[in-house]
Amino acid sequence: MAEFKFPCSQCGQHIQCDTGYAGTQINCPSCKQLVVVPRSSRAATATAKSNAWRNILITGGLVIVLAGLVIGGWYGWSKIEVFIKRGHLPSGVVVFWPGGIHFDGKKNQVTVPDAPELNFGAGQDFSIEGWIKPLRPPPHPRDDMMTAFSKRYSPNSTVAVGYELYLVGGKMAFQLANTLNTIQNFNSAGPDLRDGKFHHVAVTVQRNSTTGLQFYVDGQVISTFDPTVVPGDLSNTSPLRIGNHPDPAYRCFFHGDIKDVAIFNRALSVSEVQAIYQKGQ
Repeated sequence: MAEFKFPCSQCGQHIQCDTGYAGTQINCPSCKQLVVVPRSSRAATATAKSNAWRNILITGGLVIVLAGLVIGGWYGWSKIEVFIKRGHLPSGVVVFWPGGIHFDGKKNQVTVPDAPELNFGAGQDFSIEGWIKPLRPPPHPRDDMMTAFSKRYSPNSTVAVGYELYLVGGKMAFQLANTLNTIQNFNSAGPDLRDGKFHHVAVTVQRNSTTGLQFYVDGQVISTFDPTVVPGDLSNTSPLRIGNHPDPAYRCFFHGDIKDVAIFNRALSVSEVQAIYQKGQ
């Protein structure tokens, strides 16, 4: 197989590697840290030109999203990478950390500042997916709710704009709230995901279809809803929150582990969701 060079995401040292290792982790011969081998020399060149791989020591889970760049950070012992995903899947914002982050249900959270890629206008399709391992029971349950991913402005219990994926009794739920002051919660009948295992969850939203809102668990559709009841703009200036609710009065911190969160700017197909699930197993 052919070989190509790419810069180490930790120290910047150029590594020569066989293309057969693309997508896998190797140890940098210079700094000895684990790095992911890019999938092509073209991708490696783009990363090198961006000069965007950096190590940032963070304590509150704060990372920065910049379109087209890759920015690395550290949360505890886990590396966080936030970037705009390109390639065979539609463009999207991805928050990725190998092995996942454990959320204690009390205060742990990841916050990604507002960016255009995280907001969706009136009638705009989108998808959100990731891997979660929720635990039971949360240390401070509020109606047995736990927020997984939330891009919402919600200063109190009666006002909201945006979208949120959360769990009620371990079962998937989703909220759409637009600038027309229309708020709708969609609750699935199951399954209860608090079984001590990682599960791939996804929500795809085709907003002009009465059957366009679909919930997936481990690559399978489990629920279908009508998203046309919330047709307006979901955009807001709040950050993307992973593992916590935007209203501090709600103690809905996630209890468990989350990894590989992705948001896409169109409704993923069934085959695409299944491909993501299969790849992540």
